[in-house]
Amino acid sequence: MHTLRNLLRPKVVLSGLFAAFIIALGVLNNPNLASASACPGKDDDTNAVIRCGYNNLDELVTKFNQNPYGDIQNIYGHFGLTNINDIKAQAVHATIYKATGEIKNDAGDVLATSAMSMGRENHGANRQPIMIGGKQYWYSPVQNSFGSSSLDGYALLNDDHSLAFVSMRVCGNPSWGYSPGYKCKLLKQTKVSDTEYKYSVTPYTKNGATVSKVVIDFGDGKSTTLTSNFEQEVSHTYAPGKYTARATVYFNVNGVEKSDTRDSCTAKVDVPEAPKPIFKCTNLIAVQAPGSRTKFTFTGTAFVDNGAVLQKGTFRFDDGKTATVDATGTTVTTTYEYTKEGNHTTTLDLTFNVGKDEGNVKCKVVTKTTPPTCEDDKTKPECKQPTCEELHNCTPTCETKADMCKEIPKTGPAEVVGTVLGLSTITGAGVYYRNSRRQLMDKIFNR
Repeated sequence: MHTLRNLLRPKVVLSGLFAAFIIALGVLNNPNLASASACPGKDDDTNAVIRCGYNNLDELVTKFNQNPYGDIQNIYGHFGLTNINDIKAQAVHATIYKATGEIKNDAGDVLATSAMSMGRENHGANRQPIMIGGKQYWYSPVQNSFGSSSLDGYALLNDDHSLAFVSMRVCGNPSWGYSPGYKCKLLKQTKVSDTEYKYSVTPYTKNGATVSKVVIDFGDGKSTTLTSNFEQEVSHTYAPGKYTARATVYFNVNGVEKSDTRDSCTAKVDVPEAPKPIFKCTNLIAVQAPGSRTKFTFTGTAFVDNGAVLQKGTFRFDDGKTATVDATGTTVTTTYEYTKEGNHTTTLDLTFNVGKDEGNVKCKVVTKTTPPTCEDDKTKPECKQPTCEELHNCTPTCETKADMCKEIPKTGPAEVVGTVLGLSTITGAGVYYRNSRRQLMDKIFNR
């Protein structure tokens, strides 16, 4: 009773009130000791990473940049944050459930299981120490640290869709868990030729995610689906053009099908126009058979390039007949005999294999069958030599006047003398004739 009376004395009461005021003032001014009453509806105890938490992403960014405790960058960086702007650009709203330990997005997808949360203080034997940036913090399953049945916040995801962490709105404390990861890591492209390519896909999974199928879209309206041996190599042949091949990998994630494709799982394809086949007839010659005026050997020659192949040739003769022969390399040859003499035109149609199609070109040659020569048949009228009398320009000779060269009968010396006398008589007659003619001319001209 005496003690109670002393406690109620005015001086003691005033001293106690003053001390309580000083303590309260110190708590309010120390963010690590701030009471919940300073932030109605918020977790504002000394365990909070961000005093009074935040309401939205803009406020989170602001408080992150202010960094009142000097360690929030280290804490968030430890869980995968490299730029606070990633929070604004990529974070999704999520809820952490105490009873199940699941972290779900607003669509109900499970981002993580076995959720943990971290704070500044050790609230019990179930919390474990963790060193970040030279400071010690404490973490435990949410079943041991949550007072509420659930808390919400904003989740930052890794490149493989797994959860990096959730920043809880009431306190800014990070929460994380066992989170499946999955992605299409790579589409490998190998060029075999201008038109043929090979592809293989490298999927990536972790923490229970599994691959269910791989779809490779070749970009030209065709695709292939792999339901096993997901990294096997597949080939595809393109027509000329530009394409983008793309792989999409489908995963089973906590019983839900998810898919992933990205730039590393795409590949550009540029197939040039195939060079146009070149094919033409370069020559067609006709060689007359020895000793024949109407029989010829015909040879056609072609030039081919860029895949063109000479298949056959059809010789067309101007008497209506034809001959089709298979090509030997770039030539076609046949022998033909015309039944009539004269000039004849022979045409050659060449057929080429040009890819899937056939191409045709023509050559032609004019051949002349000649009539028999005088060497072949000298009895032909046009081959008989004219006589001197027919030409009227030659002196008869023994060859042209046979009776002039008849042989004189041989009868002995008398015949010889007779011959000499005969020649003398003829000579004398000639002299007499010449003199008489000269005398006659003298009389006429009075000489």
